[in-house]
Amino acid sequence: MKARVNVALNLRTGTPEVLPQNNPGNRYYNEGDVIDIVEVVIGEKYKDSNIWYRLVDGGFVWSGGVDADKQYELTPLTQIEFKSIIKTIWQASKGENCTISVIDSGIDRNNPFLIKRIEEAGSFSFVENNSKDAFSCINNHGTTMAGLICGNDERDFIGYAPMSKVISLKIFNTQLNDSNDLTKKLIAALDDVLLNENIDIVNLSLQLNPELVSVDLKSQTEIKINQLIGNGVIVICASGNEGFVAFPGTIPTVITVGVLNNGIDLKSFSKGLLKQTQFQKEIDFFLETYEQNVIIANRLETISFSNFNSSEATAIFSGIVALKKSINKNYDQNQLKIDLNNCKKLFLRLPGLNVYKLILKNFFNT
Repeated sequence: MKARVNVALNLRTGTPEVLPQNNPGNRYYNEGDVIDIVEVVIGEKYKDSNIWYRLVDGGFVWSGGVDADKQYELTPLTQIEFKSIIKTIWQASKGENCTISVIDSGIDRNNPFLIKRIEEAGSFSFVENNSKDAFSCINNHGTTMAGLICGNDERDFIGYAPMSKVISLKIFNTQLNDSNDLTKKLIAALDDVLLNENIDIVNLSLQLNPELVSVDLKSQTEIKINQLIGNGVIVICASGNEGFVAFPGTIPTVITVGVLNNGIDLKSFSKGLLKQTQFQKEIDFFLETYEQNVIIANRLETISFSNFNSSEATAIFSGIVALKKSINKNYDQNQLKIDLNNCKKLFLRLPGLNVYKLILKNFFNT
């Protein structure tokens, strides 16, 4: 990506830091110069930002000296590049010893992509009030979420944390009709998670209109979620696809995930989510869809990114966080919020740069 320098700016050659010896050739850029950025990194905090740019020609410049409004070309992350980053991360972790609770429509335990990935002990259906129904998935939604997290067929890249495991907590069958009834089931599922010390992450690819959920039930849900976060569990929610931030993604303490199309525009059904003052909370993370199709584990086919929504984005991000949690069991919601806020500063300044790649590379130092 090319951008224009807005103030005289020193080139730092060794590391993204302001050090006298870090510019041996006394190289700098003048106001108006165009620079070619190859990567965004987290470096020394200087003035109000710790975001730095690594240049194609080598060296680093501080982001505060670059005009974010003067962009010349966009460089979205390709699927091949993304796979390369993930496979590098997999050298450190594939999600081993990390368990994700998928609170959804059930998970098909007979799906070939999910063999040995589902923890049957601890799975439960709050629809039929038994364990067996937790593995019935009529609409394939819960199975899709599980597949994106830990699916594994050894032929292609499927799950993002292929050695992690999932627990199925089923709270609906096909559609989310009665918001209050569904929220009651969600609260029961969260109670179940509170009793299970083995769960590291909760994936909530749900979208309820917050105006249709009673104040009391929203309060009860928030209390349960905050208890989980206090216990070190990371809770990740979908932002929804209807132009408003969906519940429980409206809860300030959760991680709320949205969707971008090609790194530039919001999905048409999520239009306006970046206008953060209009909503109860900001979106913590936006997943960029690929130029190519995304493989979904519950079907032996692919879906185009026109059908890719915040549910899938949430599951993918749960898988990415599972890799981090696998490496560091003490990694918690607060640290994740800090990391995302650092990256979001960049996104708000340079929406054309791939924040997804930035997060991956700075989470795992690849």
